[in-house]
Amino acid sequence: MRAETSGDFAHHLSRRLFGPASNLRRRCGSVAIVAALVLSSTVAAALTPSTTTVVSSVNPSAFGQSVTFTATVETVVVTPTGTVTFKDGATTLGTGTLNGAGQATFATGALAAGSHSITAVYGGDTIYDPSTSAPLTQTVNQNASTTTLISSVNPSAFGQSITFTATVSGSGGTPTGTVTFKDGSTTLGTGTLNGAGQATFSTSALTAGSHSITAVYGGDTNFATSTSPILTQVVDRSASTTSLVSSVAAGAFGQPVTLTATVTGTGGTPTGTVTFKDGSTALGTRTLNGSGQAAFTTSALAIGSHSITAVYGGDALFGESTSPVLTLTVGAPVDSVKLRRFQVAITKVEGQSSGQATSDAIESSIAEAFAADDQLITRNSLGVRLNFAAEQKASDRIDGAFSSLRNVNKATGAARHPRTWFAWTDVRVTSWSTGQSSADIRGGQVNAFAGVTHKFSPDFLLGAFAGFETFDYTSQSLSARMNGNGWTIGGYMGWHLLPGLRFTAGVAHSSVTYDGTAGTAAGTFPASRWLVTSALTGSYKISHAWEVEPSVRVFALWESNQAYIDSLGTQQEARRFSTGRVSTGIKATYWWQYSKTVKIAPYIGAYGDYHFTEDDAAATALAPEWLQGLSLRVMSGVALMSSRGSKVSLGGEAGGVGSGEFTVWSVRGRATIPY
Repeated sequence: MRAETSGDFAHHLSRRLFGPASNLRRRCGSVAIVAALVLSSTVAAALTPSTTTVVSSVNPSAFGQSVTFTATVETVVVTPTGTVTFKDGATTLGTGTLNGAGQATFATGALAAGSHSITAVYGGDTIYDPSTSAPLTQTVNQNASTTTLISSVNPSAFGQSITFTATVSGSGGTPTGTVTFKDGSTTLGTGTLNGAGQATFSTSALTAGSHSITAVYGGDTNFATSTSPILTQVVDRSASTTSLVSSVAAGAFGQPVTLTATVTGTGGTPTGTVTFKDGSTALGTRTLNGSGQAAFTTSALAIGSHSITAVYGGDALFGESTSPVLTLTVGAPVDSVKLRRFQVAITKVEGQSSGQATSDAIESSIAEAFAADDQLITRNSLGVRLNFAAEQKASDRIDGAFSSLRNVNKATGAARHPRTWFAWTDVRVTSWSTGQSSADIRGGQVNAFAGVTHKFSPDFLLGAFAGFETFDYTSQSLSARMNGNGWTIGGYMGWHLLPGLRFTAGVAHSSVTYDGTAGTAAGTFPASRWLVTSALTGSYKISHAWEVEPSVRVFALWESNQAYIDSLGTQQEARRFSTGRVSTGIKATYWWQYSKTVKIAPYIGAYGDYHFTEDDAAATALAPEWLQGLSLRVMSGVALMSSRGSKVSLGGEAGGVGSGEFTVWSVRGRATIPY
């Protein structure tokens, strides 16, 4: 501070008291006093002391809350000027300038929670000395916090990982510190709040059931503790899987059988019990070991097929489950198994042979009716065929008997009445044989048919027929034999699409009875069979004597075998199968005038065959591939015509079936009577 002369002090004092000199002159008395003081002052004068106080706008306050501190500087006569510095202990918070009332303010919301010693320091001016207020104790309380809690998945499964996320919020800033996650009163773990005020905790160890999860925030300097509302976390029991195996797939009656169930689940090893069942009947209950397995042994299963299951009852952590059905055959004698295997094989063989015979008989009947000029010898695909034509009138029997083959009688020149009805018979004998690897099957069958065809127009006909079959097959390796017989009825149609091209179709139904034996096992069962057949056949003359017939033919049959109980008490289940053949090839016929009364027509043909089959009991078949695949077939024969109208043919064929070891021979005869 500089020392002022008495004149300076008087000058300042007069300006403070009375204002400018012009006002001083108007106030004569005051001027006289001032002048007297100025004239009489001869020594330097000291500054006047000041007093500073400070108050808070709110005390105590909360963290983050704005607090305004007001400092008041008190003096005598003249209002002080200058600034005030506000301090928290030794730390300067800020400054404020005195107003006309001698007050300065400073506002802040940055005070940390706790106790603060606030002072206001006045810096003084040209008249007044500096001064510092007495300390003001400002209390800043912690701010309230709010904690919320969510789950990543709810409900969850036992063993499934769950992440709990706690979010802590509060006014005035972002809380820091840690959060403790609890299941009821049990601590699960802790997490540290990140910059967004969130903490997480993951676990897969919660047991199945309902859990009361809370997140407890421990607070920090500025924020108080808080606990989230209870989150009910539901943990469902984990799914379990039960599998079942047997010590044997098939056993004799009285033989011990051990059934072993294994129960697995995610997140641990199931405990509890397993009940073993045969259908709906409980066999016994066993407790799971430490590996999740339970075993049950029994020798009380009856002869026959059993549907065994293992039923796990569940525990606190794992749900119930049932194993897939395990089919266990008990007490089925070896001979019963052989009988079943032989049945599956022979019914297909017999069905394939009957299908071929029926298809050929239908095709031949249609070919005969469409034969040009009522030729007595029909150029059919195969076989011996007799055509017993109705007797002609005596007046029509003249020299040149073969004139009857045309529609004009050479003797009379009169037009012949066309024949529209044809009665026919057809017999086919088939022989089969296989190698040792195919159970050494041997045997054969006979298929006989009789039918009638009516030709409605030169291009369309219908027919009906009936048939009988008998068969006998054996297997040396299986010590098995199967024979039987059956009846067939059916119908067919033929249509000349174009000159030299005909379409044929037929359908037949058969009822067959099988008698089978294999060792000491024997059984009889009926069967029902449906067959459909169709063909496209061309007929082309390449010279006066040669004729060729390309063709594409297909037949398919479906057979159902009824269930039966064999002589050893074994239940043999019902089954269905299908089989058929697609063939294409060509036949060539040479027409030779042997004599005036006989004409001979030798023929030869070659065909490629594709055999197909499907069986719902294929797993027990000897060799399902027998009737599946490609093979080659050749055929040959001779046909004769007589001038009296009779027709006869005889032929045979050789080939295989599918890709197996079968060798198939057949001989066929046929006769027809047109009328």
